Amino acid sequence: FANIRTPSTQRGQFISDNSGKIRFFVGYRKKDIVADVYQYDRDEPAIRRWKLFDSRKIGKDEDISVLGFSHDNEKVYLDVTQPEGPDAVYVHEFSSGESTLLFKDDNVDPGHVLLSPITGGVIAIGFLDGKPRIQFTDPDDGFAIDTERLQKQLPGMEVFVTSHTSNGKLAVVYATSDKTPGDFWLYNRDS
Repeated sequence: FANIRTPSTQRGQFISDNSGKIRFFVGYRKKDIVADVYQYDRDEPAIRRWKLFDSRKIGKDEDISVLGFSHDNEKVYLDVTQPEGPDAVYVHEFSSGESTLLFKDDNVDPGHVLLSPITGGVIAIGFLDGKPRIQFTDPDDGFAIDTERLQKQLPGMEVFVTSHTSNGKLAVVYATSDKTPGDFWLYNRDS
């Protein structure tokens, strides 16, 4: 096993990408409310060190939390606290080191994250502003297309895939709304 120098915090959690590789460490010091986010330095694997994720690249020195990774693990989606108003969703590309604003709602923070059941990649972010809605991060993903199709077939409902077969062909879908406590449906992707 490689010896990894740990970040200078007293407690926290490691965050792995969809392939299981550790990419981030979110740590808190004794009296901190805001977390420090460390990124594993993949550019220098021989050194095996952590570097503080520079939130100034996003344009703010704010609190950051990791929402998830793209299907190919080349991007990470971040919830970034803003100086005023709700949090924003940024996408950070590992290859370029660039972070770009993706979504910012006028009234609410980002809510739940929808993941591809096969790759584990983020396909959408939910917002709960009156009527729940989702913003797709990867609208061309097959499961994003299915989610959009299910929302059209079940108008006014918030749709969640709760489980699926290993090949992703069959899924159990939970649909809920302000008028329905929830119904379960079996969804066949082929039909």
